[in-house]
Amino acid sequence: RISAPFLIVSPQPEDTGSASFDTFWKTTVPALAKRYTLLLVGTKSNRELIRQVTDKVPNASLHDLSGNVEIPTLAALCRNAELFVGYAGGLAHLSATLNTPAIVVYGKNMERD
Repeated sequence: RISAPFLIVSPQPEDTGSASFDTFWKTTVPALAKRYTLLLVGTKSNRELIRQVTDKVPNASLHDLSGNVEIPTLAALCRNAELFVGYAGGLAHLSATLNTPAIVVYGKNMERD
């Protein structure tokens, strides 16, 4: 059972090891977990990334659903989420369609010269 309020969080692996990954995901996810239950979504290949991001976050506030949620279920979760946090892509568009507020991150273009 998932307690409300909850957020949908979808970190993406293409930024692993970059400055934006380290500063955004590794600080934002623990900060959000202090106030909300987090549903971490993505593909099965995202599990190692999710482990890195959630390393120091209490398990009670996390649910790793990566690779385990079908689209209709994900849509229902997005509809009931307080916020979506993730990269521009399918889940960001799904959240927008369902009028779920979102913080959309633009991957490798986050870093400035």
